[in-house]
Amino acid sequence: MVRVTGYGLGDGELDGDNGEESQEISRADERRLERMREHLISAWSQVAGARGSFLQMPQPVKGNDNRRESWQDAWERRVHDSGLYDEYQFDPLCGLQALIDIKWDEEEGWCSDCVRARREAWTRMRQKTWERIGVWMGLDN
Repeated sequence: MVRVTGYGLGDGELDGDNGEESQEISRADERRLERMREHLISAWSQVAGARGSFLQMPQPVKGNDNRRESWQDAWERRVHDSGLYDEYQFDPLCGLQALIDIKWDEEEGWCSDCVRARREAWTRMRQKTWERIGVWMGLDN
């Protein structure tokens, strides 16, 4: 529910306007959903925020003197301009997988070792995020 806009509910689903009896959730569950969404948004913005600020600059690529600028431009184009950042704002698990699946290349300032290291880091971030979900929902301590 927390991973989709409107918590996945259509018009009238909360108030019974769809001809069915209203299905209310408790205030405690509502707060868990809100807390979870806050954590998901925060996790995603830390990873995919402004120009991939959590990443160190890739290593030099032979013949690419403007590697930092082209790397940043590629990040902006592939993550922000493409709509990927907005699409996964509530779903960092799928967002991280989308980053892993992008074909980053040397023309954009990404050497093969850097791509491999970032994919490994994004994979670890996915696992760490998944492990935190129970805590964020208030189910694990």
